Amino acid sequence: MRYYIGLDLGGTNLKYALGDATGNILVKLTRPSWADKSQESIFVNIFAAVEKLLEIAKENELDVAAIGVGSPGNVDFNTGRIVGQAANIKEWADAPIRERLQNRFHLPVWTDNDANMVAIAEARVGAGRGFNHIVFITVGTGIGGGIIINGQMYRGGNYNAAEIGHMCINYQGKKCPCGGTGCLELYAAAPAIVNLYISKLREAGYQENEDLISTELIFDRAKNNDVLARETMDFACKMLGIGIANVVNLLNPQAVIIGGGVAEAGEDYIGRVRRYVFEHALKPSLIGLRILQAQLGNEAGVTGAIILAADNTLNFTN
Repeated sequence: MRYYIGLDLGGTNLKYALGDATGNILVKLTRPSWADKSQESIFVNIFAAVEKLLEIAKENELDVAAIGVGSPGNVDFNTGRIVGQAANIKEWADAPIRERLQNRFHLPVWTDNDANMVAIAEARVGAGRGFNHIVFITVGTGIGGGIIINGQMYRGGNYNAAEIGHMCINYQGKKCPCGGTGCLELYAAAPAIVNLYISKLREAGYQENEDLISTELIFDRAKNNDVLARETMDFACKMLGIGIANVVNLLNPQAVIIGGGVAEAGEDYIGRVRRYVFEHALKPSLIGLRILQAQLGNEAGVTGAIILAADNTLNFTN
């Protein structure tokens, strides 16, 4: 049996794992990503992670066939290179990921956007099993996504598809760092939820340590009938639900899978979002539609990277 290395590069941690073509993980490790360091330092860190997994594979007489990498930013899938700047990693602009890793390890390397990796994993071995048309949405510091059509990842003409967080839902709304106006993540991502709750507290005259306020705290208070928390949660769910309804009208998926830190609030959150999707989307597009919480959690990124490497290596060699 052949095995594959999966890497999930984030702004805080680098997750790296060894698994088989089905996404079954044998070894999973984590180290700081060094995202605040130079591009060369980040590559040195990645090299060390791969070397560790190759060492483990050698000790266990496992044949490593390829490497998959999930990275923030717009990834040119054909070249395995970052296009322009990558979110959360300042020095990662134009990083030649495939070239550097292939030159170092002499193994095939496949690279894609990190949200696409999670979408692949959820589609294959997570909440999306059994569906051919899937939209994955991750809700955390920002809002990202992945689109799977006929079982295949849709990357777009310039490999920049599924930027769901930058869908305009209020053309007269807030200015977004992306240059747009009224982007979805300005109303439904974690910072937006926290900021809205803080503003409600201030308006009501409450004084709290604002540094301690998180989406987890807000959702917990909402469950305990804190009126301001419930209003905040409902607004965020409504905005996300309207955004998803637009996607549903456009793509008519069989399932929408919601992941990321905010979605860990569970069914109370997912259920509210589902309600707004079904209120705002076209009725024919809602037939059979499932709105589901992601299942794979922190393992999704490396699982998707392993599956990406396995799929493309098998296709390349067949």
